[in-house]
Amino acid sequence: MKTSLENEYTALMKRVTEVESTYWWCVGRTAILHNVFDQFMPKNSKILNLGSGPGGIGNLASDYGWVADLDIDLKNLLKDSSVKNRTKICADGFSLPIKANSIDVLICLDVLEHIEEDTLFLKEIKRVLNNMEGRLFLTVPAYSWMWSSHDDILGHRKRYTKKTLLRIMTNMGFQIQYITYYNTVLFPLSILNTIKDRMISKFGQRSEQFPGAGGIVNDILTAIFSSERWFIPKRSFLFGNSLLVYAKINCSR
Repeated sequence: MKTSLENEYTALMKRVTEVESTYWWCVGRTAILHNVFDQFMPKNSKILNLGSGPGGIGNLASDYGWVADLDIDLKNLLKDSSVKNRTKICADGFSLPIKANSIDVLICLDVLEHIEEDTLFLKEIKRVLNNMEGRLFLTVPAYSWMWSSHDDILGHRKRYTKKTLLRIMTNMGFQIQYITYYNTVLFPLSILNTIKDRMISKFGQRSEQFPGAGGIVNDILTAIFSSERWFIPKRSFLFGNSLLVYAKINCSR
């Protein structure tokens, strides 16, 4: 029998599928990633979209080469009927059914925060990446003090700072090429939303999981968040609600 938290997670994932192409956070992140991929991702790459979920970020990646979507949840892999023809793999990220040194680019967006043993997870990522030119694009939520009920529902284990993420990835043998906080302009609103969430939680309630989803508010938030693409990856932000990293394999390790 599902717990209340599991039911909330199922409902949230269903909602994510419904709003991904229009919700301001999803659209803004995709716009930023488009610029990052244009800058750093080689054409004709073998790309693994790890923890692809129900979404279509693989559609964006498919402009740069062959893409395989991998997720532990088969339902997530099959939810989005709009994706282009791509390989789909249902597997555990700790034991990837992929040969060592066979992937040119690995995309891991908002996945690492779900993993308690993140160093082991990164070790498996490093194993499958080409040990000469392997590239990793990774995003995670920032700051443990920004923890909210949204993290609980999504099953997050942690949030990161730039310092902690740099230390973990460097120790695991990655060379950081670019790192930045993002969702910076709207960060004050995120803080207010976290404070509201904690106040509401005291009364046993949940705050809105998709604030600003719909109408003119969604359009305004989309324009503001998407505007960060004019700075990323040319510049790095000093703070924000999330972190974005582009890294390569450190061949000396």
